[in-house]
Amino acid sequence: MIIYPDEYHVKWQPTHKYLVYRRNLDWFNFWLRGIEDPAPKKAAQYQRWRKLRDLQP
Repeated sequence: MIIYPDEYHVKWQPTHKYLVYRRNLDWFNFWLRGIEDPAPKKAAQYQRWRKLRDLQP
């Protein structure tokens, strides 16, 4: 979970909204399309998701 200061469920700062949307697209691409973004900053996120995927029957 990522928490932004002074923001709760609804993100109102443009940068935070953009980052949330990017993570959502990464999630859908990974789980529904099998696509991973090769950006080094996102390696930990994909490592975590791969572990979750391996737990699926």
